[in-house]
Amino acid sequence: MSVPVLKRSLNRLDSSLRRFASEESDEAFTLRLYQEMLGRPADTGGLSEGTRKLGLGLLRRGQLRKDVASSPEYRAVSSIRGALHALTHGPAPATRRSLAASLPKEIWLELTTRCNIVPACSMCGYANADSRPPRRDMDPETWRGLLPLLRQARHVGLHGAGEPLLYPFLDDLLEALAPSPAIVGFNSNGHLLTAPVSRRLVERGLGWISISLDAATARTYLRVRRRPDFDTLLSKIRSLRGMRDDAGSTRPQIEINMTVMKLNLAEAPAFVELAAGLGLDRVMFQEIQPGGAQRVVAPDGFVFDYREQELAGDGRRDDLLGQARERARVLGVGFSCELVYGSAAPTHAPPGRPGPMCGEPWERLLFNVRGDAFICCIQLGNQVLLGRAPDDSLEEIWNGRRARIVREAMFDEPDPSYCRGCYRTSGHQA
Repeated sequence: MSVPVLKRSLNRLDSSLRRFASEESDEAFTLRLYQEMLGRPADTGGLSEGTRKLGLGLLRRGQLRKDVASSPEYRAVSSIRGALHALTHGPAPATRRSLAASLPKEIWLELTTRCNIVPACSMCGYANADSRPPRRDMDPETWRGLLPLLRQARHVGLHGAGEPLLYPFLDDLLEALAPSPAIVGFNSNGHLLTAPVSRRLVERGLGWISISLDAATARTYLRVRRRPDFDTLLSKIRSLRGMRDDAGSTRPQIEINMTVMKLNLAEAPAFVELAAGLGLDRVMFQEIQPGGAQRVVAPDGFVFDYREQELAGDGRRDDLLGQARERARVLGVGFSCELVYGSAAPTHAPPGRPGPMCGEPWERLLFNVRGDAFICCIQLGNQVLLGRAPDDSLEEIWNGRRARIVREAMFDEPDPSYCRGCYRTSGHQA
């Protein structure tokens, strides 16, 4: 960046005067700017670059603010802020298409935000624990109030930011759902699968469990999950499968999942082979989501930089996941994959599409640990709140004004603002 010497001197003078007047350093200003304009902490690179340019006189504070305002991320953030204003103050749509004719088929409950993996996994948002809210459990009165919905759903998932096996009322909830036709399951890190716990899950008829393994080798597991007990976890998975088989049951269906990133991408085919060797039912791959900024250190000294792990532009991804898919076909292992970038990622709906951009607002609900209701995890992240259980009625949450506004947006916007960051509707929006 070439800036004349005189202009740099004037810029430095401007920064000095503003630091004196505000008693705020260039670093503190940059941190505040990111939080106010983008709604997030400054990433390491952005903070370093902004502070450097201010200190060298390459920019004034006002110009840095303009640069942030011209970024795609700020435009996206401004769009969701406008959408949230409409959600709070706008009238219910007049169209019938914004109404759901039936109850949600799929419901997710975040039973707890507590986790037994400490320190948190490298890619987990809780890896930056200082910036996260206190961990907590869902009040059982919340899910008890939701039982009329839960018992009529087809699928009920019991996980969110925490480990479901830590939830003290998990057995009570499984018992309450036992008479219903819903297929109930959850993601787990698997480390709490002691013999009594595994036996109880089989006895309760748990429909499925997806164990977050993220690696086919102990070395990669150590770097992603920051734990040295990879083989111990595999033993617990084998034990669960053995108890299921001894009971003559097909439940729970057992899956291992991998959050795909540069660190573990090459292990995708071996991950399928590992699942087959364990006698498991499925594998699931999900690409690491854009937007993380943490840098954490694994026990072996490996530095995990979230942004460096994102797969945008990595030409190996489709080939290696294609190999994994083929291995799954040959070995008879179920395979699913959710991608963000590249040729295999979902594309925009074509112009003039008669139906909604996404059908999930008519089919699913998600309740976080506080009972706040959202359509999905993306809308949870975007704070697109539909209501709160048990304060609001189930009808108000599912077919009230807010829910109808969100559904109407699926027809009216090619990239719905409520869905900012979702690979299904809009790909990767920076």
